[in-house]
Amino acid sequence: MDTQIGSLERLISSLQQLPGIGRRSAEKLALAVVNMPKQRVADIAESLVRVKNKIHLCRRCFNLSEDEVCSICGDERRNQHLLCVVEQPLDLWNLEKAKVYHGLYFVLHGHLNPLENIGPEELFIPQLLGRVQKEDFEEIILATNPTVEGETTAMYLLREIRRIKPHLKVSRLARGLSMGSDIEYVDPMTLKNAFENRK
Repeated sequence: MDTQIGSLERLISSLQQLPGIGRRSAEKLALAVVNMPKQRVADIAESLVRVKNKIHLCRRCFNLSEDEVCSICGDERRNQHLLCVVEQPLDLWNLEKAKVYHGLYFVLHGHLNPLENIGPEELFIPQLLGRVQKEDFEEIILATNPTVEGETTAMYLLREIRRIKPHLKVSRLARGLSMGSDIEYVDPMTLKNAFENRK
């Protein structure tokens, strides 16, 4: 769509800033907004502003939360001696949907990628290692994605955790997850098998 309508073009440009949204998808979404009732558009706009104002990172695990500590970290029924390290909040959410894990989490918010200048300091790796040092974990589960970057991150974390606590059990999800896949897209049964057969 080559439009001369300034407000519509601005909306299309704004939508294109979202990940995975190209020009075509942005145009379709913009037209859907035009055809929606005003109240529905107002509700969506209010939800966007509310999420931006209320959501922040949990101070313990860096999951998304409306509170200082997320509901998972605050749940004393969870196993406090197990820590599962994931790349993104979406990975955590998917693991929770699978209902196979009942310990704590830590969200890195990415993976190591030297080509893009993403090192440990650009992620929450120093904070993770601080928790490993201070807390009494029996096992750390490295649930990074089975990609080159995810494997690199897992190997780096393994080395650093071994340096801090040489005898702490560190496991990796089993190869029920195929190389190149993202945890956020994996079905619950595959996740269950990966967890139960972790190494």
